[in-house]
Amino acid sequence: MSREYEVGLIINPEASEEEVEKIKKSVTDILEKGKGTIDNIDEWGRKKLAYPIEKHNEGIYIFIKTFSPGNVLASVERRLKLSEKVMRFIILRLDDKLKKTNRLEKRWKRAEKMTKKTDIDEKTESKPERRTTSKPAGEIISKPESRTVSKPEIKPEIKKESKPETKTEKSSEIIKEENNAETE
Repeated sequence: MSREYEVGLIINPEASEEEVEKIKKSVTDILEKGKGTIDNIDEWGRKKLAYPIEKHNEGIYIFIKTFSPGNVLASVERRLKLSEKVMRFIILRLDDKLKKTNRLEKRWKRAEKMTKKTDIDEKTESKPERRTTSKPAGEIISKPESRTVSKPEIKPEIKKESKPETKTEKSSEIIKEENNAETE
């Protein structure tokens, strides 16, 4: 069963143009012999790598889109593993991605329909408005305190009479009392 695939290659930057063409030609030949069709060959050229591979900071990028059976790509994979000039490669099945995106699009459309229906329903129904009080920003809204009133406790003042210990304290109290009596 034929499916749509993409083969990505990163070739050693020390490889000559002839070696790059030879690798590209070998991959396309295997695909064509296996009854596959090549849709597009996209050569990005020399690009900087995200991290060093085999002590190289650059690589030559090539992407080949093809429509071919899966067993043919197994032989392509074997050939790329044996090649010393190919630093990394990846084979992606594109039709799976298309199915996933189609499923997502269908979900998004359903979600949009549901939101439209709820918007229309909200417009037709009249709901009572909520009353809100506006408070300045940053003010803490606290729970209202209870308003129970209790009788205040009245404590009678108990006047303690202290006995002066010395004669000088006794005489000073008598003088204070006399001064108070005179002022009144």
